[in-house]
Amino acid sequence: MPWTILPVLKDDATTLPYTAGEQAVRLRIRVQVAANDAARMRGLMFRRQPLADDEGMLFLWPRPQPVAMWMKNTFISLDMVFIDADGMVVRVHENARPHDLTPIPSGVPVKAVLELAAGAAARLGLRPGVMVRLPAMKVR
Repeated sequence: MPWTILPVLKDDATTLPYTAGEQAVRLRIRVQVAANDAARMRGLMFRRQPLADDEGMLFLWPRPQPVAMWMKNTFISLDMVFIDADGMVVRVHENARPHDLTPIPSGVPVKAVLELAAGAAARLGLRPGVMVRLPAMKVR
């Protein structure tokens, strides 16, 4: 899968619900986009080298739906950022354990999941209630 430079625009909707755009922070994250069943099934399986702080994988679905992720055949620890159709982070699962087959559910319908290196979500300030604008998602 080719790498894409994904400008992620993050603003904290919990603190500034109406003027969040004025306080936006631009993050640049290089992602591989998994937008079809085969790519979503494989994800970051079999990757042995750690992700850099500015790279990850973006899983996209054609419409919002409940999803569950897992770490089968995944050798690196990851953070999973679940994003709804409006671009709001609805859940963050930190430090998913390599090779763990336990499902990690979204809890609510989501449009995307952004996988990052373990610890990156907290470093970047990605937590429930934060709004992200992802061009690949075509959200506001």
